[in-house]
Amino acid sequence: MTKTSTSKKTGGRPPHYTLEQVSDVIGKLVAEGMAPEEINAATVKIRLCADHGVSDGIRDEALGQVVANLLEARAEDERRALLKSLPPSVAPAVDDVVASIKKELLLLVARQNATCMSAAEAECEALRAEKRIAYCRIATLEVKVREQGSDLATISTERDAALADLTAVREDLLAAQLELEHRGRDVSAVDKLITELRSPAVR
Repeated sequence: MTKTSTSKKTGGRPPHYTLEQVSDVIGKLVAEGMAPEEINAATVKIRLCADHGVSDGIRDEALGQVVANLLEARAEDERRALLKSLPPSVAPAVDDVVASIKKELLLLVARQNATCMSAAEAECEALRAEKRIAYCRIATLEVKVREQGSDLATISTERDAALADLTAVREDLLAAQLELEHRGRDVSAVDKLITELRSPAVR
């Protein structure tokens, strides 16, 4: 019986990379004079393949995120190192300058706020004055309306009284006419009697 053995492939490029490898490549690129903003997944990938034997099949998107994170970490380390290198007297001096600037800025804002408040108060006072004038006009109109209403009531009363007087005059006139007619009939009867008495036949 013959055994067949499968030989394992050896060698070739490793499919993955480590943070240390990416950081090493970034450090070399910076040391060679490349600006951090010029470093990206493409530039790092070339050096990973060349310096660390990483497969060129790695994903650019994932590598780009790793590169961005490491560059930000390097920048933060540099900022901290710069701040740490300052003499001890610098920080208090900066605090004093910042405090002075803050005070002036607050005063500027306060003055602007006071100006705005004054303008707003003046506008409100003008509106209140207009409101008072409007109320006065309304009150005056209400008085005129009441006076006109009173005048109308007086006119209506006088009209009713005049109508009543006119009715009474008409009634008095009718009564006088009736009286005149009655008296006229009485005068006619007397004249007739006198005429009959003067008649020769009566004599």
